[in-house]
Amino acid sequence: MAKKLTSRTASEGARRAKVAGRRIDPPPGQFASDEEACAYDDFYRKQRHIPPPPRMAELVSKLLTKRGYANVQQKMELTDVWNKAAGTLIAKHTRPGKVTRGTWEIVVRNSSLLQELSFQQTTILRAVQQAVPDQKIQKLKFKVGPIE
Repeated sequence: MAKKLTSRTASEGARRAKVAGRRIDPPPGQFASDEEACAYDDFYRKQRHIPPPPRMAELVSKLLTKRGYANVQQKMELTDVWNKAAGTLIAKHTRPGKVTRGTWEIVVRNSSLLQELSFQQTTILRAVQQAVPDQKIQKLKFKVGPIE
């Protein structure tokens, strides 16, 4: 059973579209019949705005930050810097942690090594600052914890 179209003139459709903020229909008399004007009005009334898809670069950037892949690369770089600044003997018994507000947290295996590192803190800090000036590390914080 075919749906009966209500009789509506093009001017009524234009008035409704203008009030609703939609596309304005062409002036009356352009269509052969009222049904054609009604169909034209319905077509533009039912259209939806579909935004363009996001750029691929934006999607990849969001994915990397959301998953934390950028932090993995930064952590590997900081681990290399720590190994050079502290030396291989000390680096075996320590694990560099995260950088927060200019403070770099270093996990140390035992308290005696923590005390030794606190004596060498200024020397190590200068070496770290020269190696990665963009990180703006101002302080080293040592704490005892598991090294894995």
